[in-house]
Parts: sequence; structure tokens; C-alpha cells
Amino acid sequence: MRNVSSVRFYNKKTEKFDDVFYYKKGKIIDFLFIPEAELFVLSLTNKKIVFIDYSEKPKFYKTIELNLNALSRKLIFKNNKVYFATDNGEIYEYDFYNYKKELVYNTSKLITDFIINENEIIYATIKKEVVKVNRNSKEIEKIEFKNTFICTFENVDGTLICGGWNGEIFIIREKPFTLLKELNLHKRTILKIKPYKNNIIYTSSLDKTIKKWNLN
Repeated sequence: MRNVSSVRFYNKKTEKFDDVFYYKKGKIIDFLFIPEAELFVLSLTNKKIVFIDYSEKPKFYKTIELNLNALSRKLIFKNNKVYFATDNGEIYEYDFYNYKKELVYNTSKLITDFIINENEIIYATIKKEVVKVNRNSKEIEKIEFKNTFICTFENVDGTLICGGWNGEIFIIREKPFTLLKELNLHKRTILKIKPYKNNIIYTSSLDKTIKKWNLN
């Protein structure tokens, strides 16, 4: 298989792809779109994170390339900074305006997903756990799972909706940090969780289904 990835700009009016960016040195693991800076960011299978300027498309310019020691499976844009987690268990903050990278937290375990804010970090690891860390007190709260690990999660008004490797959905309350219930909605790994209005949730899975359900 060719080690090629692409990012395509789709025009809704013409129903055609106007512009396409190709990257030929690795496949995309995660993608981040930052329209206010006219950038998109790719984490890649060659252990790089690249920032692409699309302001003059169809010409694309690589403005930043970060070389990592491990894969990064998750990118987050928050407060004009990019946060990323690595398979070594590190969470970094990157200021792409000033080209500064800072280690925020290190758990030494492969991180599958994470959320970060001013006071807390919540992350899931391959070790069948979801962990909440208070960034000020360093207090740690943990929920462990027996037969699966969490691949992805979303925060909906203080509730974590977590998708498992075996297709389960776990509902976790942030405060207090407790597991509320488990739902068996899919037969294989959860790929994506998308909150909608009125507590409606969409989930997609490797079982080739997309399901709509109510959080309540």
C-alpha cells in the first residue's frame, strides 16, 4: 500500500472538490482544522506533526514540522495552542505562533484520548483506565475497566461519553468522578462520538454502523 494521505476541500455549492493537498511520507492519524489561522495540522504515521498553511490554495505550504519519538493519536486546539498526546504517555502544549513546545503531563502509558482545561486533564490509556488529574493539586482519580479500553470520548456538559474497544459505551460523571452506566450499542470498536442537540448522540463503529441515541 502506498504511504500517501490527502486533505480535500469540498465546495458545497458546486458539489466538487476544489483543492487537494497530498502528503506522501506518511498516513494521517489525526487531523486538526484551524480556520482562524488558515492552517490545518496532521499527526502522521512517520512520527511527525506538520502544520500546513492553506491561505493560498491550491498552493499549500508546510510551515512547521515537529519530529516526535512516538506516534501522536490525538490533537486538540484550545486557546490558540495545539495540544497533542503521544504513545509514550506525554501530553504537550505547542504555541505555533512562538514555536514553543512544553511538556504538560507524563503518564508513561499509551494515551488513546484526552481532554485538557485550565484545572484538569482527563485521559484514557491502553491500560484499561480513564484518569482525571487536578493540574493544581496533582490529585488523581481513576476508573478502571476489566475487559476493554477506551478508544475515544466526548465531554457533554460534565458527562463523559466513552467509546470502548469492544463497542461498548460508558457514561462517566466528571464530578464526582464515577461510572454511571454501560450501554452495549455496537459490536466492534467505537470510532467516533458526536454530540448533537437535546442530548442526542451519534456514534460510529467498525461494525459499519452509525447509531443515534438519547443520553437520557
